[in-house]
Amino acid sequence: MNTNVTSDNLKNRKKAKQNSTRNKNAIAKKAIDKVKPEEINNLKNIEPPKNFYYPYCPSFSVAFKFILFCRLLAAIFTVITDCDETFNYWEPTHYLHYGYGLQTWEYSPKYSIRSWAYVLIHTIISKVFSIPAHNKYQLFFLIRMVFATVSSFCETVLYQTIVDYTNPYIAQAFLFGIIYSAGMSISSVAYLPSTFAMYTTMLAFAASFQESSKKRTSYVIFFYALGGLLGWPFSAVLVFPFVFEDIFLPSIKKGNKIINEKFKISNSLLKIKDVFVYGILSICVILGPMMLIDFVYYKKFTIVPLNIVLYNVFSSDKGPNIYGVEPWHYYLFNGFLNFNIIFLLALLSIPLLAFEILISKRPHLFSKMSNSLLMMKLVPMYLWILIFTAQPHKEERFLFVIYPLIVFNAAVSIFSIKRIINIFIKFTHYENGKKLGRIVVGLIFAIYSVLSVSRILSLYINYSAPLKVYGYLNNPDMIKELNSYGHNVTICVGKEWYHFPTHYFMPNSTRIGFVKSKFDGLLPGYFKEGDDHIGTWVIPEGMNDLNQEEFDKYVDIEQCSYMVDLYVEENNTINEKVIEPNYISQTDKWEKIVCKSFINKNKSHGLLRPFFFPKFIRNLISKQGLVYDDYCLLRKVGIYHPEKNEDEEIDN
Repeated sequence: MNTNVTSDNLKNRKKAKQNSTRNKNAIAKKAIDKVKPEEINNLKNIEPPKNFYYPYCPSFSVAFKFILFCRLLAAIFTVITDCDETFNYWEPTHYLHYGYGLQTWEYSPKYSIRSWAYVLIHTIISKVFSIPAHNKYQLFFLIRMVFATVSSFCETVLYQTIVDYTNPYIAQAFLFGIIYSAGMSISSVAYLPSTFAMYTTMLAFAASFQESSKKRTSYVIFFYALGGLLGWPFSAVLVFPFVFEDIFLPSIKKGNKIINEKFKISNSLLKIKDVFVYGILSICVILGPMMLIDFVYYKKFTIVPLNIVLYNVFSSDKGPNIYGVEPWHYYLFNGFLNFNIIFLLALLSIPLLAFEILISKRPHLFSKMSNSLLMMKLVPMYLWILIFTAQPHKEERFLFVIYPLIVFNAAVSIFSIKRIINIFIKFTHYENGKKLGRIVVGLIFAIYSVLSVSRILSLYINYSAPLKVYGYLNNPDMIKELNSYGHNVTICVGKEWYHFPTHYFMPNSTRIGFVKSKFDGLLPGYFKEGDDHIGTWVIPEGMNDLNQEEFDKYVDIEQCSYMVDLYVEENNTINEKVIEPNYISQTDKWEKIVCKSFINKNKSHGLLRPFFFPKFIRNLISKQGLVYDDYCLLRKVGIYHPEKNEDEEIDN
């Protein structure tokens, strides 16, 4: 028997198989085209014929591995973008684990607007992973990798839900968008309540895609309550679009489709009861343990989520506005930086989907969810942006909660654009119409991915100097030097106080000290050290909720053995009375140990700062280009004598 098969025969077989599949697709589409307008609703239950080409969507396992790879890179290379992450979360965790750390006014029992329950969870993680870690510096990144893993799981759950309940093309766009997102690379590994709320929002949002049931209602409400109570109270506002949908737009599963169920007042009343019951149960299950943990640490009963709302919403003379206000377009600009072109598409998702519905004769063959239900899934992002745009005080982290929703809305927009193009091409009988739709979508993905990677690289290249400089404290030679003193060493920082990463970057023999700078607000102080974490319930001195400067938070510069400083040309003066001198320039007092490059925002071109471009492109855009200054770790001149210190160690 001849087993030899020529390459021509293989090609012919492959071509015949492709032609067969195309013929089946064509027959199926012709059959659908013959459906009368009044029969369109029946298409919701049409199943694609066997051997019909179905767009490829990676499995849960494959998608998780792709996302996890990107998030682990983010855990290693992403900078800390908000000092609130350092002082309100990393430092209290360090205190519970190692017995010392910085305390902000929010953790004073007098105000108690930060929950120790949230910090305790991360402290347990810190203690567990301190076993394999060689030092605190490594431990910091291991904890971040835990964040990366949790975020990857939540993102993959949402992706798989989109595959199962909407449309494969939407799922493809979502997966591509979430993997390349610069915003997600920042938010996914941040130690912030808004990041935790982002995790729970993804789980709640994923559960909301299921057909109406008590199980769905309980899951969605629980995860929104978990994010709102244990994480950030304001994230719970996202439950309202779901409650509206659950009551007024009930759904059922028919075949593999999620379609609208006939509205009945009796069913809606039962839904209202379910929402109320599951809401109360969720609050009790989550808030009860939280209050017990906070009682242990604060030594008083307090409801931290309520305290946060009262301070931020109902404080007329206090509140968040004392920390600065931003213009109404702040989030539009920030959204474009972190999501570039797809943020614009996300903002257009409802108009584009509505237009697609208006001009299309029938639902897309692969769509598994009715248009009205899909439209409701787009509402939470709009609601969040509207609410927080109206607030005077704005911060980038406030958008973290809806970062995955931005990608989802953009994915729906991309699907709508492709379908709109295909519909118009069909009317014009353009031969290569399908290619045009694919080309447009390909261009969107290309622009998005290039700008996203450019943004990620820009953040690391331009702003990673603080992590590198403080990280150098863990260099073996540096640790040997610090240990040689035989006592705790003070490393000071002035104008760069807000770039201090955390004591996780500093050996146990060192402490951070703040010297006076132009900043005239309230700096953190140290928790009171002692048994049973006494600093959690003792009311500290020199704390207020008005952001008023307290001078007991500063140290005399004579106490500083080391200094972390950024060179600023404007401060380069010989006047010793200047508030923010360039300690780097005072070579008679300070000597450089290590320096890294940090971008000078004032002198660098505005277009080149947020995105990374190759040098030849930078030269085309502007001769000014990018300007960098030295960000240095300094040693006080004459304080360290290697030979003398080594002799002392031998004598001891």
